[in-house]
Amino acid sequence: MAKYRKKSLIAGHRRLAARVGELSGALSVFGQHSYVTRWTVSHLLAAGDKAVASNLLLSLKYLSDLVGLSDNFVVIEYWNQLDSATWDQLYLRSLNLPYGSRQTFPSDRLVLVGLLVDAERWTSAAPLARQCFELLVEQYGRFHEDTCVAATRYSNITQQQDDFETALAILLEELGNSRATFGPRSEEVSTDLNNLGNLYTDMGRFPDAVECLEEAIDIREEIFGTYHERTATSQNNLGLVLNELEDYVGAEKILRLALESRLQLFGARSVYTSTTQNNLAICLTGIGSDKHQEEIGDLRLSCYETRRDILGPGHPRTLTAMLGLARYKSAVGEVDEAIEISDQVLVLRRQHSGEHSGAYASALSIHAGLLIEANKTTEGGKLLRKSVELSNEILGEYHPDTLTRLARLAFLLLENNEVDEGLEYLRDVYDARGKKLGQASPATIRAGNNYAQALIENDRTGEGIDQLRRLLRVSSRSLGWVDSKTQVVAYNLVSALEDHDRYREAIKVQLSLVASYEADPEDSADDLANAYEDLARLYANSDQFNQSRRAYEQAIKLFEDICGSSDEDVLRCKQSLGVLYRNHGRPEDGIGLLEDVVSAYRTREETGNLGSALMALGSNVYLAGDRVAGFKLLEESLEIRRGLCRDENECDGYVATLERLVEFYEESNMGAMAETLRKERESLK
Repeated sequence: MAKYRKKSLIAGHRRLAARVGELSGALSVFGQHSYVTRWTVSHLLAAGDKAVASNLLLSLKYLSDLVGLSDNFVVIEYWNQLDSATWDQLYLRSLNLPYGSRQTFPSDRLVLVGLLVDAERWTSAAPLARQCFELLVEQYGRFHEDTCVAATRYSNITQQQDDFETALAILLEELGNSRATFGPRSEEVSTDLNNLGNLYTDMGRFPDAVECLEEAIDIREEIFGTYHERTATSQNNLGLVLNELEDYVGAEKILRLALESRLQLFGARSVYTSTTQNNLAICLTGIGSDKHQEEIGDLRLSCYETRRDILGPGHPRTLTAMLGLARYKSAVGEVDEAIEISDQVLVLRRQHSGEHSGAYASALSIHAGLLIEANKTTEGGKLLRKSVELSNEILGEYHPDTLTRLARLAFLLLENNEVDEGLEYLRDVYDARGKKLGQASPATIRAGNNYAQALIENDRTGEGIDQLRRLLRVSSRSLGWVDSKTQVVAYNLVSALEDHDRYREAIKVQLSLVASYEADPEDSADDLANAYEDLARLYANSDQFNQSRRAYEQAIKLFEDICGSSDEDVLRCKQSLGVLYRNHGRPEDGIGLLEDVVSAYRTREETGNLGSALMALGSNVYLAGDRVAGFKLLEESLEIRRGLCRDENECDGYVATLERLVEFYEESNMGAMAETLRKERESLK
C-alpha cells in the first residue's frame, strides 16, 4: 500500500510538473508562478524523483520564475540535492539571455548575482555583479530599485574579497543617494545603514557599526515594527558587533529578541535563524557562566545541522558553524573530536577560498588554538604565526582579527619563555587598539591590562605598575569606577602594589574600589565584601589597626548577610581579625572569634582548616596568659599538620606550627621540649 501511494504521488507530481510551464505563464500576472514552481520542485525532491525535478528546473526560461529576490537559500538547497549540471546550465542560460528582456521581474543576471552571493561563490559573482551594476545604471539610472540592489550586491562581493575601500565607497554613495531620494527615515535608508554597519563590522570599525545599526533598527521598528524580518536582521547584526565589543549583556538582550523574531518568521530550520543562533552562542560563551553551557551546545549543534542540510556540507556558512561546534567541544573536554572537525574545515576552506584569504586565516587560527589547548604547542604555534601573517597581509595590521591572533601568539611566546618577543607583540596590540579604537575603548583597556600583567609577571614590575596607573586614569575617567573593566584594572594595580609593599598607594586605590561597589550594592554585594577584606589586609600590613579592624568587621557582616555565619568567607575573616588582635597586643579580644572558627571546622571535619585555626587560637590563648591551654591547642594543631605533611605533602603549615611551639617552649623555659621540636624541624630540610 505504501509503495502504491509513493508511486501515485510521483505520478501526480509528474503530471503537475508537465503543467508548471503553462501555469507559470498564467500566474506571472499575479507574481505567483515562482511559488508554484518551488512547491513542485520541493515535493518532487521529497519523493526522491530528482530527474523530474531537474528537468522542471531546466524547462524554466527565467531564474526569476523560480527564485524571486528572497528565496536563495531554498534554491541552493535544491542544487545541493541535484547534480551540478543543472546549476551549470541555468547559470549559462542566464548569462546568455538578452539583458533586460523582461520588465515585470528583475533581470536574471541580477537574480543570478544574488544566488552566487548567498552561495558565496565570489569568484564567479564578482565580474557579473560589476557588469550588472554598470548596465543597470546605463539602462535605468542610478536610483532605480534594481540598480540599488545591484550596487549593494556588488559592494557585498568586494567586501567578501577583502576590498573594503571599494565596498565602503559604493555603500556611502548608496546611502547618500537614498537619503536625498527617499528621505532620512525611509526603508531604503535603513537597508543602506544595515549594509554599512555590516561593512564597518568586517573592517573592525565597531563604534561606527553600532551607530549605523542602531539607526537602522530605529527606522525599521518605526516602519515595520519590532517583530519583522528586516528589524530582526539589523538586531542580529547589532548583536554581532556588541559581541566584538564584549558588551555581552547588551548583545544577549538584542540577540534573544532577534532569535524570537526569526523563530516566529522562519522557524527553527532556517539559515537566517541559524545565524542568530550562532551569534547568541558566541555571546553566551563570552559571558562564561556554566549555566549557559548546555544552551551553547544546543545552539551550536542546531546551527550546524541546519546549514549542513540546507546549504550543504561544503558551504562556507556550514564550515563556520563547524568551527563553532569544534570550539564548543573543546570547551567541554572533547578536544580530539574538536581538532578532527577543525582539521576538516581547514582542508575545505583551502579548497573553497584558497590559502590567501581571510576565511582561511580564520580557520587556521581556530585550528591552531585547538592544537595548543591539546598541548601540541609546536605545531599549533607555527599555524598561529602563519595565521597572524595572513591576517596582516589581507586584513591589515590594525584589524581586530589580526590583533586578536597576535595577542594569542604573544601569550604562547611568553609561556615558552620567549619573553622579549612576547612583550613586544602585546605592546603592539595595545598601541594598535589605541590608534584604531581610542585609548578609552574597552578593547584597548583590556589589551593594556594584558600588557601590564605580562610585564609584572616577567620581572618588569615598575613598567607594569606605571602601565596600570595610566590605564586606571583613562578607564576611570571615560568608563567610570562602576564599570567592570575599571574595577579589574584597579584590582590588578592594588595586587601589584601590595606585592611590592607600596601599601599607602594600594589603600588609596582600594578605597576607590570599595566606593565603586558601594554605588551598586545589590549587584556587587559579594565583590564589596571581598573588597573590604582586601582593604582590611592592606591596613593590617601598613600597621593601621583600627582601620583594619573596622574593615574586617564590615567584611564579616557583609559575608554573613550573603552566605550565613558558618560560610567559609566569614570564618576566614574572623580568623584574620583574631590574628590582628593578637599582633596588636590584644590576644584576649580575638579568642571568642577564633573559638567560633575552630568549632565550625570541627563540625565540618575540615582537617586542613582546623589545623590552621587551632594554631591561631592556641597562640592567642597562650599570649593571653593560659599557657597550658595554649600548648594543648598548638600540640593538636601540630599533630593534624604533621599528618597532612606526611600524607599530602602540605608542609608549610606544619613548619609554621613547629616554629611557634619552639618559640613558646623556649619562653616558658621548656628547653627539652623546644630542642626535640627543633630537631624535628631540622630533619625537614
